[in-house]
Amino acid sequence: MKFYDSHIHWQDERLALSMINDFKECQNLGIMNWICAGTIPDDWKIIQKLSEKMEGLIPAYGLHPWFIQEHTDSWKDEIKKFLSNPSALVGEIGLDAQVEVPWQKQVDVFLYQWNLAMAYEKPIIVHCRKAYEELRELIKKEGIPTKGFLLHSYSGSREQIDEFVRLGAYFSVSGNITSPTNKKAKLNAVAFPLDRLLIETDAPFMNPYVNGVKWEGINRPQNLVCVFKELACLKKMEESKLSSQLEMNFKKFLSSILESSESHSG
Repeated sequence: MKFYDSHIHWQDERLALSMINDFKECQNLGIMNWICAGTIPDDWKIIQKLSEKMEGLIPAYGLHPWFIQEHTDSWKDEIKKFLSNPSALVGEIGLDAQVEVPWQKQVDVFLYQWNLAMAYEKPIIVHCRKAYEELRELIKKEGIPTKGFLLHSYSGSREQIDEFVRLGAYFSVSGNITSPTNKKAKLNAVAFPLDRLLIETDAPFMNPYVNGVKWEGINRPQNLVCVFKELACLKKMEESKLSSQLEMNFKKFLSSILESSESHSG
């Protein structure tokens, strides 16, 4: 079987020490691609270099809502340079009502990057916490991106899933679904339309539970398989069929990116 990680932070220094071994183990497990999500300008440079060295790593560049106030507007010109790469996505961008960053500033930065993605015809990776209704209204107002968007590690309500499906969203599930006590994440995983579903690790964050015990230390890229197996159980699907569906979804969501990568390498 083949697996595809729709959200990871390979650039994080906590993964650096074991990166070579982790990468080899991932390949042995059948993990084919990773979307490596940027969060600040400093890690965009690292991601760019990693994407040139690591087969299967797809770069994404964005300013995360947690770090908005740490940066001047110079990032706006800088991100355009990175997005000139036809193989790059926009992300991780978003809205977060649980951090002490002025709301209007979050909205302004989010909309700048959302509209940039539409102008550059890029898929988008979205972070959202406790702001799904506000996000939905902004998308309806600004417009739906032609290349789609992914709500990573979705934590909204069951009812909001249907609303985002109508806007063309994809949804990814993370290690949250492996928690014995996270009933909401499990119910949402069951509710996601099968053709709109992806999986992720969010490594080195979002530690999964393995055999009922929470993973100690940092989350590792290899734990994508744990997320997959739990999803197969929740969906009551044969693993081979689910793997094929997730591969199809990943390639559909990233069709323009993957086509650009192939033509560039050719």
